[in-house]
Amino acid sequence: MVEKKANIKSTNASKKKTKSEEGNEKGQKNNSNNANTKKHKKNSSIPSEKISIEMIKESSRTTAFSDIDSKSVDEIPTTGEELLKWAREQMSFISSRSNEESCIALVEELEIPVPPSPKKKPQSPKKAKGEKEGKKEKTKKKTEKKSKAATTEKVTDEDILDPNVQGPLEDEVMFRWRLKKEEQRRLSRRKIKSEVTFVDPTVNVERSSSFVEMKKERRKTRKSIMAAKKEAQKILEREMEEQRLREELFQEALLKQQQEEDEEILREQRNSVTLKRIKKFEKERLDNVWNLLRKSEEVHYRTCQKIPLVTKADQLTAFVKKWKNDIEDMNIEELGEICSVNLELLNHLKELVFYTSTNDPEKMNQWNWASRMLRDVQKEMLERAIFNILSDIYKNLKIDNLDYGEYYHSNNSFTLSIWLKLDWPVSLPDPRKPAEPSREINLEELAITCVLPQSIQCDQKILTCLYVPYDHVSDTCETFFPLPKPEYLTKDLIQTINEDKLRKQKYAYESFLRSEYIEKVEKYKQKHPEGKYPTPFLLPEIPLNADIPKTPVQNLDPTPSEYVEMADDVLYEHCLKGISRQTAENEVNLREYQLIGGLFMIQLMYHPPQPQPLVKLHMTVRTVTQPKKLEIVPFYKEFHPPPPPWMYEELSRSLSSTTKSLKNIRSKRLTARYGSSRTIQGKEGSFDPEEVQKYKDAQEQWEHDVQLEKEKLICFSLCLPKDVIFLENPSVCLWDENSKSWTTRGIYEIDFEHMERKLTFRSSGFGLFGLSVKRHMNYPYKNWDVRPNADDSISIVLEGSKVTINLTIHESNVRIDDFEYRLSEFLVGKKGLNCLKFKNWSLSKFIEVMQSSGLDMFPDYDANCYYTATTEKHWGMAYVTYYAMAQSAIRYNFASSKWNAETGRRSIVFRVREFDPNEDVSILRTFDLVQATLLRCQVLTCTEDDENFSDEATFLYKFQPNLQYLLKSMSNVTNRAKIKEFSPTTIYTLAEFLTRIRIFSFS
Repeated sequence: MVEKKANIKSTNASKKKTKSEEGNEKGQKNNSNNANTKKHKKNSSIPSEKISIEMIKESSRTTAFSDIDSKSVDEIPTTGEELLKWAREQMSFISSRSNEESCIALVEELEIPVPPSPKKKPQSPKKAKGEKEGKKEKTKKKTEKKSKAATTEKVTDEDILDPNVQGPLEDEVMFRWRLKKEEQRRLSRRKIKSEVTFVDPTVNVERSSSFVEMKKERRKTRKSIMAAKKEAQKILEREMEEQRLREELFQEALLKQQQEEDEEILREQRNSVTLKRIKKFEKERLDNVWNLLRKSEEVHYRTCQKIPLVTKADQLTAFVKKWKNDIEDMNIEELGEICSVNLELLNHLKELVFYTSTNDPEKMNQWNWASRMLRDVQKEMLERAIFNILSDIYKNLKIDNLDYGEYYHSNNSFTLSIWLKLDWPVSLPDPRKPAEPSREINLEELAITCVLPQSIQCDQKILTCLYVPYDHVSDTCETFFPLPKPEYLTKDLIQTINEDKLRKQKYAYESFLRSEYIEKVEKYKQKHPEGKYPTPFLLPEIPLNADIPKTPVQNLDPTPSEYVEMADDVLYEHCLKGISRQTAENEVNLREYQLIGGLFMIQLMYHPPQPQPLVKLHMTVRTVTQPKKLEIVPFYKEFHPPPPPWMYEELSRSLSSTTKSLKNIRSKRLTARYGSSRTIQGKEGSFDPEEVQKYKDAQEQWEHDVQLEKEKLICFSLCLPKDVIFLENPSVCLWDENSKSWTTRGIYEIDFEHMERKLTFRSSGFGLFGLSVKRHMNYPYKNWDVRPNADDSISIVLEGSKVTINLTIHESNVRIDDFEYRLSEFLVGKKGLNCLKFKNWSLSKFIEVMQSSGLDMFPDYDANCYYTATTEKHWGMAYVTYYAMAQSAIRYNFASSKWNAETGRRSIVFRVREFDPNEDVSILRTFDLVQATLLRCQVLTCTEDDENFSDEATFLYKFQPNLQYLLKSMSNVTNRAKIKEFSPTTIYTLAEFLTRIRIFSFS
C-alpha cells in the first residue's frame, strides 16, 4: 500500500510539473508571437483585395479551423496569389483534397489562372521540446495525409482505358442522358450567380511611432481575421448541412428500397391474380362466340338452307362449282342474288377471322383460303356475265338511235353500266377531213363522265363501268397487313415489370464494377504517380436473368428508374422502325391509307363476236371464243408537259450543267431572248411593247401546248359515293395488277366541285380506280366519356378531331346513337352516316362498317409508325387498365384528362368517380384524378383545373398495384355487389371495344 501511494504521489507530481512546463512554454510562445507581430506591422505594406467565395471549391470536411489566432502574423503571405492559397489552407472546405486538386477543380469550373501550390514551410527549430507525444503523433499523421494527397492525381480516361464500355442499348441511353444533362447545365448557366465576398484579413500597416495608431491597426487586423473566420465558419456549417442532407437522402433511399421490396411482393401477387382473371374472361368470351356459331350451324341444318356453311370446305367447293356450271343459263338478276349470298359468306368469314386466335394458324389459313376463293370466283363470274350480255348487243342493249347503245343494271352487290358505238360500215378515210373532236360519254346512272382523247376511235369498242361497294383486291397487297408483332409488344404487365427489375440490377451492378475499378486505379496512382494501370477495364456480358448479383445502395446518375424509362423509350423506337412498312415511289401504303367508297372498274374493250342470223335457214351462226372473256383495248399515254418558254434554249445546256437554279435560268433566258430585263418589271412607260407582246405570246403558246398534252389523256368525272364520309379530300389511285399494289402514277389534275360533290381527274389509261384517304384523320380524341345507364348498358362518347360519335354497348351489341360532324357538306354529304344509326351490330361487324364508311376508330399496333401526334401508352399497363374499366363500368364514370398526354409512355392519367344513373344529377360526386403506372395505381392530389401537374398521391388510399384493386378499395358495399352482378357478356364486349380503340394512346 505504501508503494502504491508513493507511485500515485509521483505521478501527480509529474502531472503538475508537466502543466507548469506547458504554461511556461505557452508564455514564451505568446511573447515570441507578439514580437513577430510588431516586426511584421512595421515592415509590411500589403494591398487589400476582395476574394470571392465561389472561387473556392466545396469539400466535405466536418471540423472547423479553430486556431487561426494562434498563427503568427509573419506566416501570412505578402502577395495576392500566396494569400489566396493561405486562405484556402486555413478554411475547412479544402482539407479533404490536396492543393493541386483544388487548383485543377478551379481550372475546370471557373477557368481562371491558378498559381502553383505553395511549398511546405520547414518547421521552426525554436519550438519547445516539451510537447506531448500525442501532439507529435497528430502532427505526423497530418503531414503524412498531406504528402499522400499531394501524390494523388485525378484518374484520367487513359488510366481507366474506357471503363464506360457498354452495349448498344446502354450506349444510346447514356448518350441521351448526357444530352439531357448538358441542356440542363446550359440553362442553369444563364442564371445570375450572386457573389459573396469578404475582406482580406491583411491590411496596410504603416510605420508609426505612435502607440495609439499601432493599436488601431492591430484592432483592424483582428477584426478582419475574425470576419474571415466567421465566413469560413458559415461555409463549414453549410457543408455540414449538405452532409446531413446527404445522409438523410441515403437513409430515405434505404427506407424506399425496403418499401419497394414490400410493394413488390404485394404487386406480384395481385397482378398475377388480375391477369389470370383477364385470361379467364377472354377464354369465356371465345367459348361463348364459338357456342353461338355452333348453334347457328344447327339451325342451318334444321331449316335446310341452300347457303353453304363457311366452316365446311366441301360445302363451299360444291357451291362454287354449281355457280360456275349455272352461269351460262343465269340472267343478271339471278347473278345479283348469288353475289349477295357470296358477300354474306365473306362477311361470315371475316367474323371468324376476327374471333380466331393468332395461336391457331391452321384455322386462320382455312378462313383466308375460303375468302380468296369466293372473291376470285365472284370476279370471274361478273366478267363472264358481262361477256354474255355483250355477246348479243341487239337483244340485251337499249338502242335509241343508230349511233350507240346503252345498258344499265343495279343491285345491292354491284352496279353495271355499258356504252358502245354500233358497228356500221365505215367509209374510206378522207385526209382532207378534219379530226373528230374528243368524245364525251355520260353514264348517267352512275353519274360518271368520261372524255376520250382524239387518238381513241370508238368504232367496234365498248366502254364498261362496274361499280362494287366493297374492296376485293386490297387484301392481296403486301402493305395491307402489318408486319409480325415483335416480342416487345407481346409482353404482359408482369413480364415487363420483371424485365425492368433485372435491367435495374444490371445497371447497378455494372456501375458498381466501374466504381471498384476506378478505386483500384486511384490506389495504384498513389503508389505509382507516373505509371499506368496494367489491366484495362473489361465489362463482362451480363444477361437479363435472375443471376445478377445484388449491390449496395448507390448514388447513380441517372438513377435506375430514369435509366429504365430511357431504355424503354429506346427499345420502343427501335420496335417502331422494325414494323414500319416502306413503299416505292407513288405506291400507296395501305398501313397509312385506306380505300373507301368502293371501286370503279372502267375499261375500254373490243366487241365480242355477234350472232349472224340466217333468215332463210331459220338459224343463227355464232363464233365461239375461248376463254369467254372480253378483250381489253390497250391504251396508256404518259403525260409529258412541254417546258416553260424561258427554258426552250436552256435544255441542251442543262444536261451538262445541272447546278444552275431555275430562277437564274429564267431571268437569263428572258433577257437573252426578249432583250432588256425590263420586260416584266418597271414603271409605266418604261416597258417595250414589242418585248411585252413577245413574252405574252410565248406564254400563251406554252399554255396552249400544255392543254394539248392534257387532252391526250382520259378525263374522268364522278360523284362521291353515298353513305360514306371523307375526313379529307380523297386521292385517286389506280390498281397495278403486275405489282399487286395501288399507285398514284398516271393520275393528274385532281379537282373537286364542292357544290355538286363531284371529283374530276385525268388518267393515263383505263383500269380499276379507288379513292384513298388517311386512316388516322379523326385523332386525337379531344374528350371521351364512359358511364352506365339505367338499363345496365354502357354509354360511350368519343369526341374526335372531326367527328363525335355516341355509342351504346349492351350485351354483345353495339348501337350508334348519334353523329356530330365538323366537316363540310362536300365531305359528309346530305345524310352523312345516318343510315347506320339505331342499328345493333356485333363488334366485328361494327368495326367493318365503320372502316368501310370512312371512320376508322380502331388503330392497329403499328399505327404510331404513321401517326406521331400522340404518345402510345405501354401496352401491358393499358391492357390491364382497360379490363378494369370494363369490369367496373356499371358503377363508375370514367373520363379523359388533359394531363394524360404529358405524362409519357409509362403513365396513364384519367378521371374517375362513382356514378349511379338512378340518382339525381345534382348530387353527383366530383371527379378524382387517377394515375396508373407499371408499378402502382393511385389517386392524385392535383386536379384537372391546376396549372401544373403533380404525381403526389393522396393519403386516403393504401398502395394498390392496378386499377382493379384501387376501384375495389374506393367502392362501397352496394357498388361492389352491383359490380359483381354485372353481365359478363357486356364486360367482354366493352373490354374488347376499349382495347380496340385504345383511347389512352390516342387522346
